[in-house]
Amino acid sequence: YDTILPLYEHALTVLESTLGAQHPNVAVQANTLATFYEECGQLDRALAFREKALSIQENALAPRDPAMIVTLQQLASLYEKVGKRTEAEQMLARMRAAAPGQR
Repeated sequence: YDTILPLYEHALTVLESTLGAQHPNVAVQANTLATFYEECGQLDRALAFREKALSIQENALAPRDPAMIVTLQQLASLYEKVGKRTEAEQMLARMRAAAPGQR
């Protein structure tokens, strides 16, 4: 993990500088970092990157875009892990509204 993390972070920096901080590909990389940190047990860092990804997606994608729906679900799960049940329920409600039939 120690050798991979700097590469992921560098990729995010490059994407932000070349595409702009609000580009959907920046959100993809932020989600990748969030997953990495979550797997390492660094949930606060994972949460920060997942929230960043959602913020970008909210500005760059349509409300029912599948990528944003996935991020909402991942964020709900992460909020649940850190004990933020209210926030988790809010993300799940948004996910259900965006993707009827999802639970």
